[in-house]
Amino acid sequence: MEFKSWVPNTNLSKDTGDLVSVVVKGVVCKKNVAHRRMTSKVDKPRMLILGGALEYQRVINLLSSVDTLLQQETDHLKMAVAKIASFKPDILLVEKSVSRYAQEYLLAKDITLVLNVKRSLLERIARCTGTQIVPSIDHLSSQKLGYCEIFHVEKFPEDLTRVSQGGKKPVKTLMFFEGCPKPLGCT
Repeated sequence: MEFKSWVPNTNLSKDTGDLVSVVVKGVVCKKNVAHRRMTSKVDKPRMLILGGALEYQRVINLLSSVDTLLQQETDHLKMAVAKIASFKPDILLVEKSVSRYAQEYLLAKDITLVLNVKRSLLERIARCTGTQIVPSIDHLSSQKLGYCEIFHVEKFPEDLTRVSQGGKKPVKTLMFFEGCPKPLGCT
């Protein structure tokens, strides 16, 4: 296997236009946390990876009132978040979407959420952190949690010569999972 195909590369240009290379023992990806009030730096985080979505699945062909549906959705999502919170993860990575109610409940439980993560990236993070991808919340167990030394999100100016429409300079947000327990990956 060729080294370049195994190690992903993320480029950042500085003011001078020179490329800076740094090897990170872990995973670096272009993602951000779901809510700006969620923690963006955690030392020794416990991670849970959920394949699929975290939403309420209602019955399509059944007629019911809107109030009943909303109550069922909030109750279901409260139970789902309570089950997730019982394993005490610091970070929850989800492959698909997460209901707005669930995002608010996770924020209240101080669990950092990263959503709409591609399957290939989830697999890479799982490999490096020792986490197992859980297909649904029904399959949760404490053995499926992974960890790393530090999780943090940083913003870097993308190109200092360009200015976007609001007069702001474009920024690239990178998420770092550093100090993974197994030497199975680097970026």
